[in-house]
Amino acid sequence: MNRFRFDRKTASAERQSFRKPIGRFTKAFRRRANIVDDDMKAQALLDYLKEDGIAPEEATVDEITVIDDGKMFGYDGYEYIVGTSDEAHDWAVEDVKNLFDDMGIQSFSESFQEQILNDDRFINQNMLRNIMNEDIDVYVDNMDDDEVYETITETYGVNEEDLKDMDEEDIRNELKYQVGGVYEDMPVDYFRDMFDKKDFSEFLIDRGLLDVDAIAEEVVRIDGFANSLAGYDGEEIDLGNDLYAYRWN
Repeated sequence: MNRFRFDRKTASAERQSFRKPIGRFTKAFRRRANIVDDDMKAQALLDYLKEDGIAPEEATVDEITVIDDGKMFGYDGYEYIVGTSDEAHDWAVEDVKNLFDDMGIQSFSESFQEQILNDDRFINQNMLRNIMNEDIDVYVDNMDDDEVYETITETYGVNEEDLKDMDEEDIRNELKYQVGGVYEDMPVDYFRDMFDKKDFSEFLIDRGLLDVDAIAEEVVRIDGFANSLAGYDGEEIDLGNDLYAYRWN
């Protein structure tokens, strides 16, 4: 069951309109060490087409058209994406990322949107940590000296003896360190404590803090490759020998 993406029957036209041309899948994927050459892919697809009654028994591999640098193969108006499981994985992940670029978080079901915004795996912690540190700097710099001293001793429990040899700037920096240290390993909690749920979600989206790579991997892990690659029927065709076909049109 498609848990995360739009329902294919109701949103097919909309999704297709946002797809980039099939050539978006780069040639880099073709450089894998275990790549299967075009002739092997074409022959495997032809064998399937004959078995399925689409191509006659006398059809030859020369009638298979190689499109898009060995990713897409055509026969008599039919087009199939053909690749190994590794290639299919990479192409599917790229498709989800491109869909996200086009439509944003709205490209996913409401339930998965909720999961994205509440699962720390999908939030870019490094970027969030940098923003947190900048926010702490501004927050502490805007405090007066008395407030800094009160906060560091009463809220963060720093011993006054440890502060007696520090000047005001050093104490201010120590407070920044104390505040940041609480959230260093999980900066997302700093902002969850600051915002309500709705504002936090908007903050993540507006600041581009969602980890699109992690999101795409999760979608492909659950939905499979065919949901992205088989634009015609959403089905994966096992050609054998770690080759798979996906009917595009």
